[in-house]
Amino acid sequence: MQAKTVSLLAPPAPKCFEVRMQWLTYLHSAQAGNKSKPFKDGKYRPQYLFCRDCSAQKAHEMTQRGKCDFKAYQASLTCGAPLESAAAA
Repeated sequence: MQAKTVSLLAPPAPKCFEVRMQWLTYLHSAQAGNKSKPFKDGKYRPQYLFCRDCSAQKAHEMTQRGKCDFKAYQASLTCGAPLESAAAA
């Protein structure tokens, strides 16, 4: 999947990503990797568990800053609730 396609299909960045470009780079890399893919059939999979690639130190830092909440992020994608992305902040 091309980087341009990823940028068009990607949902807003979770709060734990400082800028949208960081999120897009991560998604592009994950899609090209051998693990579970964030996109399937031309759509982002809300159940994609990007947290598995997070280090314990980063997870702790993001938790302390109130930016680590996968369940709320996932719910915002599946329920249509507005999501405040780090890029918009």
